[in-house]
Amino acid sequence: MINVEDVFESQRTALERLSPPIEAVGVGGSFGTGGRDLYSDADFFILYPTEGFFDFLRGFPEQITHPRPVLVMSGPVFVTGFGFEYSYILEGGVAVDYNLNCRETLSLNPMRSNTRVIFDATGFLTEFTAHAAREEARSGNADVFDAMHDYLVRLLKIRKSAYRQDLPVLLYNLDKLRLVLAGLDRTWVLGVPYNSFQADHRLGPQMGIEYVSLFLGSFPGADAGSICASIGSVCQGIDERLRSLGAVGPSWGAHWDLAANVKRNIEEYLSVLP
Repeated sequence: MINVEDVFESQRTALERLSPPIEAVGVGGSFGTGGRDLYSDADFFILYPTEGFFDFLRGFPEQITHPRPVLVMSGPVFVTGFGFEYSYILEGGVAVDYNLNCRETLSLNPMRSNTRVIFDATGFLTEFTAHAAREEARSGNADVFDAMHDYLVRLLKIRKSAYRQDLPVLLYNLDKLRLVLAGLDRTWVLGVPYNSFQADHRLGPQMGIEYVSLFLGSFPGADAGSICASIGSVCQGIDERLRSLGAVGPSWGAHWDLAANVKRNIEEYLSVLP
């Protein structure tokens, strides 16, 4: 079986050989936090000088080497908050992602503070990572605004799917709505910044078996009544968490009014499903 540690070391060496002109390389995910295991992915963040960046981006697949044959790859795809991503799956099942940026394309996101800098010729990525950690520490109500945004977006998508009687898409968005709740629960219980993108990351080990049982209980059956009850249960949890984190008072009135109206619409549209 392919060893993910060997792949990581191989790719770190391969990227170091491309410096210069690469300015810095960091690693995120479980390799960045020190929680890697047998099935961890290798997520690299690469900083390249602004001049010539897009030529480097286009030519990256020809410059990077891997220790095992590449089965499939995709990219470059721009991922908001991460940069231009190339994603590879190697023979044996190890996934390696490269997020390429120049200074002008770098942005703060909830995962940036978890980046571990491997090498940094200029010190820029090191300072940027430290800045991300400082911003995260004083983010305050940013978690509430981000979560409310995600909540309303998913409710609107669920309403659209219910109106169109498109249950597969509705259930997909219900799953995404459930991740909003999981992200809020992680913030509420563990004190980590809200991030629905990674809300299901090691949810069981971090939140405990009792939480997992409650979480699994929110999955619906195939009938409209069960789906409606599941949406109501998830929304109730989100409502409670948002209010506990500060989404109260007149400034939030319009947000709650919209959520309530959309939920009523969803119930109405689901009630006529066969």
